[in-house]
Amino acid sequence: MLADFFVRFRPYRYFPIWLQLLVLTALFVVTVFVFLRLGNVKGMPLTPTIYTAPIYEELLFRGFILGYLLCRLAPGQAVVLSSLLFGVWHLKNLAFIGAPEVLLQVAVTGLLVGPILAVIALKMRSIWPALMVHFVWNLVAVSL
Repeated sequence: MLADFFVRFRPYRYFPIWLQLLVLTALFVVTVFVFLRLGNVKGMPLTPTIYTAPIYEELLFRGFILGYLLCRLAPGQAVVLSSLLFGVWHLKNLAFIGAPEVLLQVAVTGLLVGPILAVIALKMRSIWPALMVHFVWNLVAVSL
């Protein structure tokens, strides 16, 4: 059932699953469009990197993927696997920055940031605190 794919931290009385999927898809499409239109910092598109990517990535990785894995695996295993997938996801950045930097980014996001964001989401029973931390992480990363 589709409901198994989303973390049930709190009731979604006013935000049904079909609407969550629609928002997730719309955010991804907007991000891709902005990637193609706006400038960049160190090769990375600035606006999507800072603003929209944390939203759809947290919905996808902590809401959808972690939620699905928690239904089938122990919490620790779900955190590790969702974090590794989060790290691999960042291979898409090969289109913007060099291979060594992307490989470092994949390692850091998969082994450090992913687990931290997953634990925050689990402990706080919401993806929103993880989304805020993710936003700050991206802001700092493009500022360095």
